[in-house]
Amino acid sequence: MKFARRAMQAVGKCAINFPSAADYAVKILLDVIENKVHSVLQEAIVVVQEIFRAYPDKYESIIAILAASLEDLDEPEAKAALIWIIGQYADRIEAAEELLEYFAETFDHEKPVVQLSLLTALSKLYLEGELSLRACVRAWVRGCVGVPVPLFLFPSLPFADMPIVCNAKWGATSLRTWSRTF
Repeated sequence: MKFARRAMQAVGKCAINFPSAADYAVKILLDVIENKVHSVLQEAIVVVQEIFRAYPDKYESIIAILAASLEDLDEPEAKAALIWIIGQYADRIEAAEELLEYFAETFDHEKPVVQLSLLTALSKLYLEGELSLRACVRAWVRGCVGVPVPLFLFPSLPFADMPIVCNAKWGATSLRTWSRTF
């Protein structure tokens, strides 16, 4: 298993360090992903994320194949990588919101790396106008406050109109705090 994972990492490094080999490396990774061999599938998704970072907009045609492996992922790094890919290319994915909702359903049980990736992707989608507010506020609140928020409370949340506040002085984005107790 360790050897297969290292092989996937080596394929990714070849793709990133040798642009002429990138197409062939992506083909190899796609074959691994389509075969759904559990141990290497996880690492292949992480490697594909690195390739997407190195070559933005070049291999976006493979995103549908990656999304098809969504339910086969169980390692946090692989889930976080796929969430990043979905968030990064959401404007080109028809069902980006539904794909992210799949992860939002198990938000409480996910590792912090997956939770952070999901919150980042949801925030990005919301700021770009791709995501409805109702679909992401619950995950935002749970992630930032640490408690589940029942759906019936959404209308009474004081930040429901604008959950993101930009701090121009520090260049940071954060959730506005509220004074109500639930």
